[in-house]
Amino acid sequence: MTTTKKMMAKLLKDTNAPWLEYADDYQSDCAFLYFWFDNLDPTSSEGDDFFKAGLDASPDYQGGVDIWFKAAGPKGARPKNGPTIIREFWADKKWQWVKFWDATDIASAPSTADEFRKEHREFGQTVRTVLEAPIETKFLEFAEPWIDVKDSKALKEFYNKHWEAFKTAWIREMRDTAPTDEDIFGDIWNLDASPDPTDEIKDDEPEDQDEKPVRPKDELSLGGTPAWVSEVNGEIKLSKNSPGDEWILIESVNTGVVKNGEILFVPSYLEGAIDWWIGLGNSESDIKRVSKTKIIISGAGDFSKSWLRRYFFVKDKDGDLVISY
Repeated sequence: MTTTKKMMAKLLKDTNAPWLEYADDYQSDCAFLYFWFDNLDPTSSEGDDFFKAGLDASPDYQGGVDIWFKAAGPKGARPKNGPTIIREFWADKKWQWVKFWDATDIASAPSTADEFRKEHREFGQTVRTVLEAPIETKFLEFAEPWIDVKDSKALKEFYNKHWEAFKTAWIREMRDTAPTDEDIFGDIWNLDASPDPTDEIKDDEPEDQDEKPVRPKDELSLGGTPAWVSEVNGEIKLSKNSPGDEWILIESVNTGVVKNGEILFVPSYLEGAIDWWIGLGNSESDIKRVSKTKIIISGAGDFSKSWLRRYFFVKDKDGDLVISY
């Protein structure tokens, strides 16, 4: 029978997966939950300890607990916008919420080992309470046009009649709009499957007829010919082979951002970074074009450890994000 020690050992082994070498900070944080979830074992007599240990170690779940506690604390200390704070917190962590919810289902399944300990049942219920907080706040808004939500009797009757259907619909929407594992890790999962394509690229001979200038917006659309960007002057060229040492192959990058129900992919050069920023719902006016090889995005310093690090030099400078080749 699997023990907590063995499960933790497997988790540690999994988190040394080769593809994690390419992970940015966000993907590394998500990887912990990904492997923790994958190693949950409801048949283990110590599976409840493993479940609790993962949640205790997760900054995302602990952040949800803190938000819930503040918003659901003593009435005099509750912030007026508490419900909004709770929903906005989980709106930015949909993938994590789904993992926590499903993990609780797994951990609460009937065990073939020992009966669940009382404290584990209580902990599982606390987890449910934390995760249902955004649903409950939305449910109260849903109820307001129909009843006086301050009338405990009317609210109870409304709750008994509509809560389960409302919760089911809310969870379904959460699953439909949350990023998938593929969305989170898809751009790095298969990087070790074959040699880096740039290892097989030979330098062009001088005056290579395949090498020709191209407008930035056309870089990925001309007959499948690879596009390259110069680290020196930001120029873009199409060429079957590398134009030289200072040239970087442009790739299509999964940013993990969902826009209009679609994953936002951008090319790995400065115009792509600009498209990503605008795709997040920000204004192009935030961006200062210093040169053809450098931009500064005002107020974006928190993104210095995002996917951008794999393709650019990035720096948080007094809260602004400096991106360059």
